[in-house]
Amino acid sequence: ARPFVFVDIGANQGLYSLLAARNPQCAAAIAFEPVAATFALLSENIALNGLGATVRPVRAAVSLHSGIARIATDRAHSGTASLRSAEPAEGEEISILGIAGVDTLLEGPQPLIVKIDVEGHEETVIDALLASAHRGRIAAIFYEVDERWIDAAAIVARLRGAGFTRFARFGIGRHYDMLAEMPKI
Repeated sequence: ARPFVFVDIGANQGLYSLLAARNPQCAAAIAFEPVAATFALLSENIALNGLGATVRPVRAAVSLHSGIARIATDRAHSGTASLRSAEPAEGEEISILGIAGVDTLLEGPQPLIVKIDVEGHEETVIDALLASAHRGRIAAIFYEVDERWIDAAAIVARLRGAGFTRFARFGIGRHYDMLAEMPKI
């Protein structure tokens, strides 16, 4: 109902960014995707949908510090790329954009709606967001949980400590999504 900026961390082929950009209140969508082949699909999908003026693709992963890392990939499934594995069988070198670099892309007054799907790197990305100069603009974070890889209770505790008060779980079992929201003013 009001203007916002959508931040898609682990954008994959861009479904969430494309949907957000179609909302007339979306001022911009910033889609982070580090894997070369998946980034190419993301860029193509943005162009095919005529959303290049709204969706900005960024070929990098998000973390606390900038650098280069090796990401595990699977040619059969673009949604399983992960920084969890130290020595992936398949993989590629990727750029990592630290929160200081991410902050330069988030300039503006609109609230931030953040989606995180980074296959086990969620805790680090949330820590980075909580260290952001734009932390006060984050209205909601929608993030993936796979309890094999991350401590769901620790993430909720961090977010509660940062002022998030409403939490909703979507899905069952040990793999689900969470929506954390700041109180509405």
